[in-house]
Amino acid sequence: MSRTSTSLRKLAFSTLFLAAMSVGASAYAAKAAAPGSESLQSALQRPVSASMFESLGGPVALGSQFVNVAGILSQGGFGDPDTTVLTFNVGANVQITGLSWDVDLEAYDPSWLSEIRVTLSNNAVTTGVHFRPGVGNNAAGVGHFSGTSDYVALGLDFAVDGDGILRLEFNESFNDDLQPDGKWVAGHLTVLTNAVPEPSTYGLMALGLIAVGGVVRRRNSV
Repeated sequence: MSRTSTSLRKLAFSTLFLAAMSVGASAYAAKAAAPGSESLQSALQRPVSASMFESLGGPVALGSQFVNVAGILSQGGFGDPDTTVLTFNVGANVQITGLSWDVDLEAYDPSWLSEIRVTLSNNAVTTGVHFRPGVGNNAAGVGHFSGTSDYVALGLDFAVDGDGILRLEFNESFNDDLQPDGKWVAGHLTVLTNAVPEPSTYGLMALGLIAVGGVVRRRNSV
C-alpha cells in the first residue's frame, strides 16, 4: 500500500472519528483533561451495564501497580491475537483510580505515535480504559511522554473482578498492518488503585519501626 493512500485512509478515519465524537461533546467535556484516555465501553462487543462505568464516590488512591513497558511491541488492533497482554493481581474488586506515565515511544512510518495504545481492563474485558500517551502527535518517529490522570475525577475509574486481575493489552488504535507498527522503547506506567495494605504488611511496617527505634536508642546510649 502506498504512503499516499495510507495517509488518505488515516485522514478519512480521523474525519469520521471527529464527526462521531462531536455528538454529545458537552457531556464528555470533563474527560478532555485526560490526554489519550477514553472509555472502553464503546469498543466492547457484548452488552455492558452503564452502571459499571459510574464513579463509586471518589475513592482515594492508596496503592499502585508499577509496569515496566520497555521493549513492548505495538502491533495489531485491540483484541487481535498478536498484541502483548500483561496481567497483574491487584486485589479482589480493587478500584482503578488513575494512571501515571513516563515513557519513550517509537512509531514506524507510516504509523503514528498517536496510535500507540494500551488498554487497561478487568480480566473479563467488560470494563476499562483505552490510553494513548502520544495522542495528538500524528507523525512517525520517537517521542517522550509523561503525565498523570485522575480517573475518578474524570469518571473513568473502574473495578477489577473478584479474581483481582488487572489486564493490560498493548495495541494500535489504527492498524497499519506493519509488524510491528511501533514500540514502547523505555519507561513505565503506574496504575493507581484504592487498594489498602494487607494486615501482614502492617505487621512488617510495625517491626520495621521497632527495629529503627532500637537502633536509635542504642546510638543514644553510646
